Amino acid sequence: MKFKLILILLLPFLGHGQGLYQTIVYGSLEEDKEYQELTLEKEKLNNKFELLFHDIKIDIEKNQQIQELINSIIYGLDSLLILQFNNPETKKILNQNKLDKDLLIDLAQKYKSSIATEYALKRIYLYKYNQQIPASDNQDIKKEIRKYSLDNNEKILEIGAGNIQFSRQLGKKVKNCMIFLNEIDKYALKGIFYHLIWDKQIVEITNQRHNSYVVIEGNDKTTGIEAEQFDKIIIRNAVHHFIAPNLMFNSIKLSMTQDSELIIRERFSEECKEFCCDQLLTKEKFESLLQQNGFIRIYSKKLNAKGRNKYWIYKFKKTAANNVYGNHVG
Repeated sequence: MKFKLILILLLPFLGHGQGLYQTIVYGSLEEDKEYQELTLEKEKLNNKFELLFHDIKIDIEKNQQIQELINSIIYGLDSLLILQFNNPETKKILNQNKLDKDLLIDLAQKYKSSIATEYALKRIYLYKYNQQIPASDNQDIKKEIRKYSLDNNEKILEIGAGNIQFSRQLGKKVKNCMIFLNEIDKYALKGIFYHLIWDKQIVEITNQRHNSYVVIEGNDKTTGIEAEQFDKIIIRNAVHHFIAPNLMFNSIKLSMTQDSELIIRERFSEECKEFCCDQLLTKEKFESLLQQNGFIRIYSKKLNAKGRNKYWIYKFKKTAANNVYGNHVG
């Protein structure tokens, strides 16, 4: 029987106050067996979580092989990190917070266990925190966010959240906001969870500024959360990857009121100088695509960022036209 998975993780604010950190998942992850098992195993692996996942329970405490593997990670990985801490390359990786989906794949191949992979990542985060290694602050992202005119007490959706680097900075800027993170890549989706659950710096900032994060699994054609409406919807470097752009924009419009803003950061093929994606649009085609899908441009400006590639920031509002699916073919 098909069902929608709604998972609520409540993580106590570890020794730093009494607030609760909340993450909610909407989506259809029930077909991802590995994700189901990984999520359920958290309850026995770590008593810090309160998991609500129907009435399904599994018991891994009796699995001696898994327990031995976890113990080896606790001692072996910590020792390895301490020995390598003065290694410039290791420190660079930790400082740049490169705990992305490639690292997840590498650890999964090494440990051959979703439980062990997740526990290894947890130890890395705890090590970073205990060694007081701060996550890098991307100055370009800080400058970019200032152009978005974000307010406190808003409901914000980021489509294509990726490695959560942008939303980390976003959480430092605003207060009392619900920040929804949409992603379709399953490894990136898991990476977002690892950051939100185990990156104690994110947990601290979230509690201090009274924000909350909601993680959404989308798909190629929709955001997966059309029933919700947002003050700001942000898309960074993702429009040119839309497989069915017209259907996706129709989905986005369903989450917009007449006062909502769609904010897009993009670069264009005629201006790209290095590391250019072959799917990049021309500036003319991009603007035409948004206009054809019922959006009115209210702002556009080229970012003065580092590097040879220049990005643009656009802000749109939707027209009063009918927003029902089927207006366009993706």
